[in-house]
Amino acid sequence: TLVVASVNIPVGSTSDLTRFSDYGEVADYAVPAASALVKANVIAGTSGKLNPKSSVTRAEMAVILYRVLTLQ
Repeated sequence: TLVVASVNIPVGSTSDLTRFSDYGEVADYAVPAASALVKANVIAGTSGKLNPKSSVTRAEMAVILYRVLTLQ
């Protein structure tokens, strides 16, 4: 959960990540968070990939923050 913003994100599972061809590259410690963000439609990937080893651009981070803060 995002306590500071009073936002609850649903719990995800590894199966939420399997639609991405590179889901196996997600670090074990990040799977719960990544799967929850995918399940909540906060992150959607690009061209069927999550690109977990890539840097996030400012524009991508702005979209992520917007989506989190507008969750209902």
